[in-house]
Amino acid sequence: MPGDARERTGEIAVVRMTATRRQQISVFALTVISAVPGLALIVVAAVARPGSHSDAGVAGASMLIVAAVCLYYELAYKFGFTECSPHGICTHGVLRSVSCPWAEVANITIGGGRAKRVVVTRRCGSRFELVIPSDNTLSRRDFSSQYAVVFGYWQEVTGRASQDSAADGSVPV
Repeated sequence: MPGDARERTGEIAVVRMTATRRQQISVFALTVISAVPGLALIVVAAVARPGSHSDAGVAGASMLIVAAVCLYYELAYKFGFTECSPHGICTHGVLRSVSCPWAEVANITIGGGRAKRVVVTRRCGSRFELVIPSDNTLSRRDFSSQYAVVFGYWQEVTGRASQDSAADGSVPV
């Protein structure tokens, strides 16, 4: 499967899911597509009407904000991962890293609005979302198979034959 690496550890392999090359390239392209015109508009605004606010300057600044958001996602795709090992699950993003032993995992479901995420619920009731997989415009194709890997891994490690649907109405894919 693209975007994951497998390493044997005893009987159960360690599975590491990362963003695919296509996802990384798409976010990079979005960053460039919004940053270059944004900078150009700001330069045009500064040359045409120095010291005053213009529509071109506002549009350029708006495009740079979009570029900054895209850059954050680019970094998340570049450095983010989710790893399933016989000991537990770990997810790492730009600003956070969370790990949890399998014995503490009560449920694994799909949550979120338009962009679905895999949500791990601990026995104590706290929850955290996995960085990858995510069901957004750039990774929708890979989401179901990556979710199935995480969910199946949890079932295999804990010896669960099946898992009921989540209380929030989400069901395994």
